Amino acid sequence: GLDEPDTYRNAGLARAALLVANHGDAANAMIAATALEACEKARLVATADSAAAAAVLSQAGCARVIIPAEAVGQAMARRVLLGAAPQVVGRLGGVLVAEAQIAGSTWAGRRLDQLDLARGGVQVIGRWDHGRLSDPDPTVPLDGDGVLVLAGPEAAIAALGAGAAPETAGAPVLVIGGGRVGRAAVAALHERGVPTVVVERSAMRDSLAQRRVVGDATDEAVLREAGIGQAPAALVTTHSDDLNVFLTLRLRLLRPDLQVVARASAERNVSSLYRVGAAAVVSYPSILGNQLFNMLHRGQVLLIAEGLAAARVPVPATLAGVRLADSGIRGGTGCTVVGFEAAGISNLMPGAGDPLPERGRLLLTGTMAAMDRWFARYGAVADEGAGSVTMSVPAPRR
Repeated sequence: GLDEPDTYRNAGLARAALLVANHGDAANAMIAATALEACEKARLVATADSAAAAAVLSQAGCARVIIPAEAVGQAMARRVLLGAAPQVVGRLGGVLVAEAQIAGSTWAGRRLDQLDLARGGVQVIGRWDHGRLSDPDPTVPLDGDGVLVLAGPEAAIAALGAGAAPETAGAPVLVIGGGRVGRAAVAALHERGVPTVVVERSAMRDSLAQRRVVGDATDEAVLREAGIGQAPAALVTTHSDDLNVFLTLRLRLLRPDLQVVARASAERNVSSLYRVGAAAVVSYPSILGNQLFNMLHRGQVLLIAEGLAAARVPVPATLAGVRLADSGIRGGTGCTVVGFEAAGISNLMPGAGDPLPERGRLLLTGTMAAMDRWFARYGAVADEGAGSVTMSVPAPRR
């Protein structure tokens, strides 16, 4: 059992890089206490339902405690794009990664080669269209409701937003679900100055929402009362993927132009949510996996969206001085090099003939599978002496 030290000894905890406990708070505390009895040097990571529980689990000996509800809610809030200014979704060293919607921007109808973003030091990593990533043709006018993924220094990204329309026009963002994820999303939007309206079936705990509506979000009358007619975006945050698919369909039926950001509890349902019209999907497994990935690997990995990541990694000694075209990175790992960083200077427009900098860093983009191949090929473990196995104690099926 999980409360028996021999369970962890027999599973090889002493050789593991991490032990991940993903049960409830009380069970995770027991797992931590028992596992450390089996191996005092074990590195434990646990999930928690609240900041108070996280403090208890830290006291129990966990090296890292992740609050998934907060992480998912904050990630959902970052996916909300309002106005023409790019929304920063993460930082990799001196480089920011941001998203900018095409619809309603000054870029709509223009070609990328006309925008000349490269002159300002900004690289277009790709374009998202409801979960599909493409490399936009610079000679084709930008149209539709897609989103451009950009990378560049902070000053360059800020310059793109200079003079852009204000992020909000006063209409609140609709947040469906007043649980932990919903409240975390509301708090994150509040920090951006974005007002929200929360819809929940029963009386809700206090939140930073401008207004709260008690009722069934599948009911059109409730959605009308909440302001769906004016809302620039809606976040679907319930813990039921079935319900989230239904709600996404309902919202898109009432407002085909509405930007819907949906939560997925199971990774297998991400594609379904995109298929029914979600502009962005945030899943619990990906958020948790991304944080664990960063703990295990050298460098820094940023989950840009479901299926796409960016990483800032050291240039391998075997590739220092090798031309980008001869490096074999794309063919060998599936990752794309979109920039170099050396001596504090970023080059986000590397040419095929540019040599990889010695003692520098690379900015990579690719799928999480491609990132796995990169670290498998060029080194993965962040801490000296750590093992190559991650033990996981997952939560039971509910």
